[in-house]
Amino acid sequence: MSFIKKHKFIFLLIVAVIVAGGYYGYKKMTAITSQTSYILETVAKGTIITSVSGSGQVSASSQVDINPEVETTLTAVNIKLSQKVKEGDVLFNLDSEDLGKELRDARANLKSAELSLEKLKRGTREEALQSSYQKIDDAKADIIDAQADLVEVKANAEEDLADVYDDIESVMNDVYTKSDDIVNRQVRDFFVSNSYAPQLSFTTSANAGGEVIWLRESAQEAVQKIKDLVDNLSTSQAKLDETLNAANTQLAAIKNFVEKLNETIGGGIATASVSQTTLNSYKSVASTARTNINTAITNIDNQKKAIINQRKTNQDNIEAAKEKIADAQKAEKDAEDDLALQKLAADPLEIKAQEMNIQQKKNALADVQEKFENYTIKAPFDGIVAALKVEKGDTVEPSTVMATVITESQIAEITLNEVDVAKVKIDQKATLTFDAVDGLSIVGKVVEVDTIGTESQGVVSYGVKIAFDTQNDQVKPSMSVSASIITEAKSDIILVSNGALKNSGDAYYVEMIDQPVETGASNGSVTSLVTPRQQVITIGISDDTSTEITSGLNEGDRVVSQTATVATASKSSSDSSTTKSDTKSILGGSMSGPGAGGPPQ
Repeated sequence: MSFIKKHKFIFLLIVAVIVAGGYYGYKKMTAITSQTSYILETVAKGTIITSVSGSGQVSASSQVDINPEVETTLTAVNIKLSQKVKEGDVLFNLDSEDLGKELRDARANLKSAELSLEKLKRGTREEALQSSYQKIDDAKADIIDAQADLVEVKANAEEDLADVYDDIESVMNDVYTKSDDIVNRQVRDFFVSNSYAPQLSFTTSANAGGEVIWLRESAQEAVQKIKDLVDNLSTSQAKLDETLNAANTQLAAIKNFVEKLNETIGGGIATASVSQTTLNSYKSVASTARTNINTAITNIDNQKKAIINQRKTNQDNIEAAKEKIADAQKAEKDAEDDLALQKLAADPLEIKAQEMNIQQKKNALADVQEKFENYTIKAPFDGIVAALKVEKGDTVEPSTVMATVITESQIAEITLNEVDVAKVKIDQKATLTFDAVDGLSIVGKVVEVDTIGTESQGVVSYGVKIAFDTQNDQVKPSMSVSASIITEAKSDIILVSNGALKNSGDAYYVEMIDQPVETGASNGSVTSLVTPRQQVITIGISDDTSTEITSGLNEGDRVVSQTATVATASKSSSDSSTTKSDTKSILGGSMSGPGAGGPPQ
């Protein structure tokens, strides 16, 4: 003990060395190694449907309370609760006995006034009427002449318009000639073909070259469609109008190609195979092609304008001819009125006064008849009697709600938040379910979306109305309803699971293994001697499980969906050369990746 006390520092140093050596030996005997394996999935095509959901209540598309216009006694109830009615069906009759005498008096007063006027108009002198007779004859002759003029004007209008339509054939032939010459001949030297795909004959940026080659294919298709239009010209003016519009559409595709070609040639780079002089000649040819295609478009537009102008001219001429007929007819009417006045024995002012008296009597009779309509209450539209609140013999007044009529067609009125409602449009399909009717599902479509939201406790919501495609007697107004509105659907698109997506900033990518791999025995995982490469992709829409891939992957590609890390601990014994391993697999992913519900954000 005295030796340890005297050499305490040396003793502690020896102990530390022994401990460190033991730990190092232990680590050597239990060294941990790890191996990474990967679970792959095959890229496939499929369908994604996105939707928004909301809840609300069922209501009738229209609902009206039936009120009387007058205060009286109800003499007949012609409906029952839940009865179906048609527009115009008589629902109620009201007591109109007091109105009967008033109606009889109004009719008698009108008849008396008409007899008084007839008495005033008796008597005439033939010798004083010859001038008025002649005016009437002249006016009738003018009417015949004006009607003949109208027939001639219409015939000329048809011929003139037919002549304009006859010009379409030559215009379309010229358009096809110009288009075919531009796309298939003038710019032919700008492109070369190899065993894979067409290429530009000169050097430019890769993006510009690829786009102009694609646009050329579209332009060639457009030329063929123009030829089809030329080969199948119709004699129908409506079909010819459609031909001009279709030609305009195809010329627009050719123009896009020519414009892009001019831009691409402008960025061309002189090389040993294509000199600057050749590029300059290309520019001249492309510029001429642009002029020619613009001329073709102008010719189509001018032909359409010519048709419009000719139709306008024809309509003006026809209206002018009709006005001549109307003027002649008015002259005849004026002459007849003048003759009628001359035939009157009484003062024309007396006649006018009596005619005004007759009109007053007619108005009085109409007022009474209109009052009678208020005593017969009819259905405002086809529907169902949802409420019946009166009985025969009840006294009713304008404030009395006698019945409520609703339409048979029903709608769902739901609310959506401001984020979801921005995705909803009129005519989108929706699926409706009902708490009160288990298992029932009805398809409908959006018919109305609020333009102004309603705020409640800081939350803005919008009302949406969904019309039922079919009606079901189990569904009643005011029932709770849940709606799922399909906002977008895509089919036959490239899909990967959300778990395979990764992102770096705003860019998305997946991991792919190009080297030979070894397949795991238990979970289908594979191992690779090299780290998976990152394949940059572009994504589209997504749902809870999958995401659309718009570029970067093809159907059948295999991508990493999960990463499996295999850890191995080895123990070494000084008494034996045998190694024992304890292995466990830890599943996980590297980098950032999406959870359920969509791609990473």
